[in-house]
Amino acid sequence: TALRNNFLQSFLLLFAAVIVLVAISSLMLIQTFKTPVPEFRTSAIKRFVDRHAVRPIWWIYLLTILRKEPFLFIGNKIFSGLLLFAVMQLYIGETYDARLLAMAAAVAGVGNYMLMMQLQLFDFKYFLLMRSLPIRLRQRWARIMVITLIIVLPEMVLIAKYAPALPVTEIIAIMLLIPALALLAYALLYIRFSNTETYGRFTFCLAIAHLVLILFQVPVLILAIANISVAWTIFRSKYYAFELPPSIIK
Repeated sequence: TALRNNFLQSFLLLFAAVIVLVAISSLMLIQTFKTPVPEFRTSAIKRFVDRHAVRPIWWIYLLTILRKEPFLFIGNKIFSGLLLFAVMQLYIGETYDARLLAMAAAVAGVGNYMLMMQLQLFDFKYFLLMRSLPIRLRQRWARIMVITLIIVLPEMVLIAKYAPALPVTEIIAIMLLIPALALLAYALLYIRFSNTETYGRFTFCLAIAHLVLILFQVPVLILAIANISVAWTIFRSKYYAFELPPSIIK
């Protein structure tokens, strides 16, 4: 049609486009035949880093979570960040009740329970050798605490930057409540729930209980210390005896 109507330029453009598309498709197909499993193909920079850098264990944990559940991680951080930021913007220029921010921190802390589930799966599903390594239980718990702090670091930084006019001790206690509840949510995984829905309902009740306790002016620092103590007690008694249900292993 282009040639019949003397549109030579249009004809050449269409002809060149077809040639380019066919060439690119052919090259992509040849490359696919060379590397049928794309995951095995790494860049020269990554190979250099792999040879000369040793990843710390916390980096491996976090990278595993990001690879397995990237949208869960991002969605959780967006939800927690928006919740905390919205609560901290209330009553600007007026007297601020610290209990309001503490309740938001409690919800944000418990909201990490799905990420803590992925953290447990690393030891019991993704890297089964981890539990057999000669590492003391206290060292394992310290490692879990460090990783949990890194996971909830965005929420803690957000509170530190946009916290209302409150005493520094109260702000620190509220920040500490978030990893404390995340650790408790992690330790509760070692209790044999019938399914993940039951665990989710239990963590929901845990958040409601903390909201009520905060409303009745129970000191936030005491709640944080109590959560960490209970989490450590459960972890110490259940870690080596715990086994994942067959449905989760599959």
